[in-house]
Amino acid sequence: MRRITTTVMTLAFAFTLIAAPSLANQGKGPDQGQGKGQGLENPNVVEFTSEGHHFVGLPEEIPSGWTTFRYHNGSNGEHLAYLADLPEVEGTQITAADSVTEVAPVFQAAMDRIVDGDEPSAAFAEFADLPKWFGDVVPMGGPGLVAPGEVAETTVYLEPGHYQIECYVKSLDEETDDHVFHTETMIQDLVVTDEDGGAHEPVADFEVNLTKAGIEIDGDVRPGQRTFKVNLDDDSLHGNFLGNSVHIARLDDDTDLDELDAWMSWVEPEGLSITPPATFLGGVNGMRPGSTAYVSVHLTPGEYAFVSEVDNPQGKDMLATVTVP
Repeated sequence: MRRITTTVMTLAFAFTLIAAPSLANQGKGPDQGQGKGQGLENPNVVEFTSEGHHFVGLPEEIPSGWTTFRYHNGSNGEHLAYLADLPEVEGTQITAADSVTEVAPVFQAAMDRIVDGDEPSAAFAEFADLPKWFGDVVPMGGPGLVAPGEVAETTVYLEPGHYQIECYVKSLDEETDDHVFHTETMIQDLVVTDEDGGAHEPVADFEVNLTKAGIEIDGDVRPGQRTFKVNLDDDSLHGNFLGNSVHIARLDDDTDLDELDAWMSWVEPEGLSITPPATFLGGVNGMRPGSTAYVSVHLTPGEYAFVSEVDNPQGKDMLATVTVP
């Protein structure tokens, strides 16, 4: 797999400078103490699917509070469903349409330059065109990477506001060799109302902690339908415009962890693009520091990886493997 190390290092520094306002915004949320729910069997459930590079079945409005997103990947490639809280600018609400017209083309232009082999400074120059409001977007999680035919189920706490839900995975255009982000067609507004959805905080079977030391798994990972709690206690900036994340993948006997490591960085042309070397089952996308989320997944005996969507996750201890007995 091709690596563009110099480009990644240069862009990572640039991304850190631009992403800082988003991650500095600690946002909103409840007391993150022990919940009294019963797994993810809660009333506030948003169930949807995808066809090609389009979400299908997403509502326009949902109530607030603990919310379970159950995403069935009906497409033939990997996807995710990243939630973000959009800001207002001088009394005008930013929407998903603004992201499509003002943000997506900037990222695509930078990626095109990387694919074309341009100097890192040329790719970096594209990000000067990002709108000022982009730094006020707050990452809020949502269902993580999921393979075709699988279901990703993630619960997060949402205050009233105007959100967008997006897949920014890439696809390879075999005619042009371009790696194209899905954002233009796989994005939607989601309004969270003042009405309380009535759901309780779920109860977890084990916990996954994201800290400056890396990914730490607390508790026994056993087979069956399991819910794990994700605690994000890490304000590190990894150069990908997002808060930290964790995704769970089932490993095959011949899975190369170095290939999985390289695939997790979207800054690489083939990262988050070609078919990954493992089967993703969900997780939680980027969140602001101090956040908590819950992921429900069916585990069969075998080897699994919990991995963050950063550059060089192994080197940062952000890729942890476990054996389910």
